[in-house]
Amino acid sequence: MEKCGEAMATDTQKLTIKKSSLLFIFIIAPFFIDQIQGYLTLVLELNIPFSLMFKAGIILFMLAYFIMHRKLYSLGILIFITVVLLLSVFTDVNNLKYIATDLLLFIKLLYFPMAVFFFIAVFKNEKYSDLNLYYIFRFLFYALFVAMIASIFGFGFSQYGVTAANVSIGYSGYFYAGNELAPLAVLLYSYNLFYHLYNKSSILKLSIIMVTGFLTCLLIMTKVSVGGFFVCTLFMPIFMNMFQGVLKWKKITFFY
Repeated sequence: MEKCGEAMATDTQKLTIKKSSLLFIFIIAPFFIDQIQGYLTLVLELNIPFSLMFKAGIILFMLAYFIMHRKLYSLGILIFITVVLLLSVFTDVNNLKYIATDLLLFIKLLYFPMAVFFFIAVFKNEKYSDLNLYYIFRFLFYALFVAMIASIFGFGFSQYGVTAANVSIGYSGYFYAGNELAPLAVLLYSYNLFYHLYNKSSILKLSIIMVTGFLTCLLIMTKVSVGGFFVCTLFMPIFMNMFQGVLKWKKITFFY
């Protein structure tokens, strides 16, 4: 009983990927919030930095996590990055209009390195489930596919505009930052493809993954999306076959 009580106490003190909804929010919520931002800005013409305010809140939480868990090395690097960004972004401190614009840019630029160090720290030190991570990335993979399909029927934007024949060249859904879709599509596709190849899924499942990934990347219509799809599809099975014996994989481990 005492050991059970100690285990429960330990679990309540730590943020675990398997049990905490916060980490799920960090991975899934930005996907939809970016689309909400695009709809508010480009459709309703409301200049409300909803997405950046959300990211600012996440940055504060990540900072609190680093401090509470004494991640001094990561915190030191992030402080250095923050100082560099402050000196680079804030060019005119005497104009309130420019300060507000620079602040939004600062939050956007700081979010990525903060997220990288945060997830590395969490996956290194906390309990997590590979299967739960797969469910999250599978959901995002198909959600992106649905968003691209919906764009064909008018629920989204064109990536490069419309031709004289009223044909859209590429699609971006309601994503405000459409240029970031290609890396996201390739990342989600490669993750799902790797998972199914590693677990030796059926030909049907692999075919569904490949067809979905191909259509998603084709609808985005960028060199990165289309090229990334073919590189992952052609070379991932080859490299997995070459290095599987050397690495002696016993389970899928994403962070060390």
